[in-house]
Amino acid sequence: MKKKLMTIATVALIVITIFYINSRKPETTDKFLIDPTLYEDWQLLILVNENNQLSNDFVPQDLVELNNLIRVNDNRLYLANKNVAKHLIELLQDFKKSCSKNYDIRVTSAYRSYDIQKNLYDRVPEYKRKGYVATPGCSEHQTGLAIDIAQAGVRSNQLQHTEFYKYLQTNAHKHGFIIRYPEDKQWQTGVKFEPWHIRYVGKKHAVKIYESKLTYEEYWQSIYNKIYTL
Repeated sequence: MKKKLMTIATVALIVITIFYINSRKPETTDKFLIDPTLYEDWQLLILVNENNQLSNDFVPQDLVELNNLIRVNDNRLYLANKNVAKHLIELLQDFKKSCSKNYDIRVTSAYRSYDIQKNLYDRVPEYKRKGYVATPGCSEHQTGLAIDIAQAGVRSNQLQHTEFYKYLQTNAHKHGFIIRYPEDKQWQTGVKFEPWHIRYVGKKHAVKIYESKLTYEEYWQSIYNKIYTL
């Protein structure tokens, strides 16, 4: 009898424990989920800005060299997440097929370590930094998911007037990219308009962002809200 009661008690304890675990919401810090890998594509959706910083020792996984895959701006080593490389190649091939001219499109920046970003930040006068140069730890380039891209012969702040930029506006999402810092959205992103800066988030999310016309900060917050209203 005692043995039977012990068995029943043990089963009851297991059931209560499982119910408790399943009923708990994920633990949180001020901004982030403790275990973001629980959610689909979360590593591709990492939000980095002045309010959401990466540590100085954060190095993304799955970096690949771009130099032999895509035209780059100089002889430096260019690295990016393997998904970024794959879909950026497809994007550039698609653009080439869609236009009559053979434009020279190049990658000018990809993955940047914390130290490289710090060196860049320190070289820029303080009065020029805000809205243009990210504080070390606050740059998307440290994730390996961001790419700066240029058209030869066109200044970066004039890229929005090119056929290539028009292509990005209407097609980047098909390849999993978004224009990360859109025009007239600095009050939401904290960064001035950067037509040259694209960010990989995966096709599913890029399409949703494109269709909703949300900034990435707004889209990320909408996901955050959905998780915690389950």
